[in-house]
Amino acid sequence: MVGLIKNISFFKERKSLDVTEIREIAACFRFEEINEGSDVMEYGDKAENFYLLLSGIVSVQITNPGIADWKVQRRDFLNL
Repeated sequence: MVGLIKNISFFKERKSLDVTEIREIAACFRFEEINEGSDVMEYGDKAENFYLLLSGIVSVQITNPGIADWKVQRRDFLNL
């Protein structure tokens, strides 16, 4: 797993990471296979995961709600 992480550009760019830190990151990873056409997450889900795509294709679709409605629904988050 350490070799895989070291070859991902996101982590390559962080040249200050040593092997111990990369091992700590690797310990947090888990493989998850997602079936074609399945949703990984839905709009409004709590961000609890960080996904790295090893193979395949992913698309992101975000609904564009009316801005007024969006603000009302997220009033507590926006501190309005």
